[in-house]
Amino acid sequence: MPAAVYDWSGFFVGLNAGGGSGRKCWTNSFAGGVPTIPSVSEGCNDAVDVLVGGQVGYRWQSVNRVFGVEAQGDWANLSGSNASFFLTAP
Repeated sequence: MPAAVYDWSGFFVGLNAGGGSGRKCWTNSFAGGVPTIPSVSEGCNDAVDVLVGGQVGYRWQSVNRVFGVEAQGDWANLSGSNASFFLTAP
């Protein structure tokens, strides 16, 4: 039986999607350059959102090697904020 012949040459386009999340908690150890004893928790922030992106490119095969160029990009809108109850600068 002869071996199958593959040719990886050609254009391609792809899309991707997913999700992301993050959590950050802050503890104040200094206020106005002076240590706060005990350290005070300033709360936590959670960020959850979608991620989307895509890629486009071209590949060409030369004997048993494949060469190509590709451009890709992704976008996410993970953000959040948390107000401080203490001054952190004099």
